[in-house]
Amino acid sequence: MFLYLAFQSVHSPLMAPEKYSKMYRHIKDSQRRILLGMATAMDEAIGQVIASLETNEMLNDTVLLFLSDNGGAPYFGGNNFPLRGAKTTLWEGGTRVPGLLYSPLLKKSNYTYNGMIHLVDWFPTLINLAGGQPQTNIDGIDQWSALSKNGNSPRKEILYNIDNVKKNGGKAAAIRIGDYKLVVGDPGKYSDWYQVTDKIKFKEWWKKRFFLKKRHLKKLKEKARKKKLRDRKRQQAKKRWQLNKKIEKEKRYRARQRKKVGKEEETGETSKEGNEDTQSKKIC
Repeated sequence: MFLYLAFQSVHSPLMAPEKYSKMYRHIKDSQRRILLGMATAMDEAIGQVIASLETNEMLNDTVLLFLSDNGGAPYFGGNNFPLRGAKTTLWEGGTRVPGLLYSPLLKKSNYTYNGMIHLVDWFPTLINLAGGQPQTNIDGIDQWSALSKNGNSPRKEILYNIDNVKKNGGKAAAIRIGDYKLVVGDPGKYSDWYQVTDKIKFKEWWKKRFFLKKRHLKKLKEKARKKKLRDRKRQQAKKRWQLNKKIEKEKRYRARQRKKVGKEEETGETSKEGNEDTQSKKIC
């Protein structure tokens, strides 16, 4: 059986059942508190999957792999420190993620693997482990021998990205060969080192560098002011139109009433004259 289980946790929007976020009530940062609650809820769900595999006697020949697709976002309570950068950057904080591998098939366990490994390596690794034969002209490399024995990684380089079509000067590329990494162009917006306690500083830096520069802020304020003025004029025009419509309606109503009253008076006079003629005839 192959089971791929993708959790929304931990990812924005930040939402967690209250019983999990309450476990971290001592943490002042609300985003960090909710993020940890989400991680705890995910951990419990994974535990249920493992318990089910064990109950059904499937754990003895199972390979469990837990990993992420990118680094954390400090602006949503994430923490990549001491690595530099964040999600969406080419720095290690945006590209290096933790992973966990469990299996009774491992020849060595309870250790941290420090070899170089890329996400694409899992495809040939798992295919070979399951007895299959992956294609030879792919980027991934079978890492099972190194992982199961804590040996040397067969991978010597990682190509992070080559983006030569991004607009607004955002072209960038990065590659690592051995212990050396080359970053060319714009590595991404969040390129500093961020600790959990740096939330306020990070927000200030974020606004200052990317969103709220003085000229940009002035333009935004002017744009907001003009929009507010336009909205106010629209509201006033709408009220005037509604008032004029009400007045016109009232005028039409009064005109109909006057016309109706005039007709009634005319009909009354005609009836009165007819009665007088009848009385005259009787007298004659």
